[in-house]
Amino acid sequence: MLILLPPSESKSSPDGGPRLNLTELFAPELTKVRRPLLDALIRMCAKEPRVALRNLALSDRQVGEVHRNTAIKQAPCAPAAEIYTGVLFDALCLSNLPRAARSRANERVLIASALFGAIRPEDLIPAYRLSASSRVPGIDSLNRMWKSPLGLALETRADGRVVLDLRSSDYAALAQVPSSLAERTVIGKVVDSSTGRKIAVSHFNKATKGYLTRELLRSAKTPRTPDSLAAMCEAAGFEVNLLEPSKVDAPWTLEIEQHHG
Repeated sequence: MLILLPPSESKSSPDGGPRLNLTELFAPELTKVRRPLLDALIRMCAKEPRVALRNLALSDRQVGEVHRNTAIKQAPCAPAAEIYTGVLFDALCLSNLPRAARSRANERVLIASALFGAIRPEDLIPAYRLSASSRVPGIDSLNRMWKSPLGLALETRADGRVVLDLRSSDYAALAQVPSSLAERTVIGKVVDSSTGRKIAVSHFNKATKGYLTRELLRSAKTPRTPDSLAAMCEAAGFEVNLLEPSKVDAPWTLEIEQHHG
């Protein structure tokens, strides 16, 4: 099983730790994309802070985020699961899981990132500011930049496994799961049965994704099909509804009733 998660825009800055080493992150072959993007981001923030505020969708009061970006290469790093904060990662709370579950997380989970493409929970990264909708001078488009190399990396990582895609739409757009994996790819959608609507962005959307991932990591079982994944979610206490693909080469959809932990 491979679980794809969105990142958090809010991040913690570690007091100490090693410096960033791009080649030690998930899929070292993505270094050829990460390095020029990182350099362009630093250059924008150092030379054009007002442009950076606008392109990163920050207010004047958040200028510290721009200044922090200028020192990414010198900043201390910590595991990505500790850097990302917010509702989803609070619900996931990897640090409180048993050791075996934490080990499974590094094998089963990838966190989307506009700067790094995708990273494992234990990959060492610094705090940074760049979202999927950001613009960086010298970079044509984050979506176009990541689409092919990240898509290939995801295909390689999936390697016959069921893929549960819990990314938000903007991060999923960076690189869709290849159609070659469609028959075993499941797009997770958090729903509220009281309204019958998908929850696009909300506290419970993010929290439910965190709680579900946490419970799936507790189990050593490995689902081999979308049906067995749905059964595994139900066994973990979640109400789900698995919908078959609407067309050939399209993924499955898993409606997940919002969960309160």
